[in-house]
Amino acid sequence: MSDVERRKVARRQGTFPVSIAVPGPIPLEGQTLNFSANGVLVIAHGKIPVFLSLEGKHYRGVLSRAASVDADTTTYVIELLEPLQI
Repeated sequence: MSDVERRKVARRQGTFPVSIAVPGPIPLEGQTLNFSANGVLVIAHGKIPVFLSLEGKHYRGVLSRAASVDADTTTYVIELLEPLQI
């Protein structure tokens, strides 16, 4: 694997307050990959739509990835459906 990042658009650093909302129930169907008494890893077809509010502007997007950082913190990758304007 190359050390060079292959991104469609260059990244910029910045820290801004955001809010993320999910618009109602999301019907996804899939299957478990593994499970324990504390959780289930699921693979499913479909996307989870979200609304992102940033700097007074509102954007539509889809949840692309989530990863637990620690017991209280999670990172979320949101693929925007329109360009970010900040």
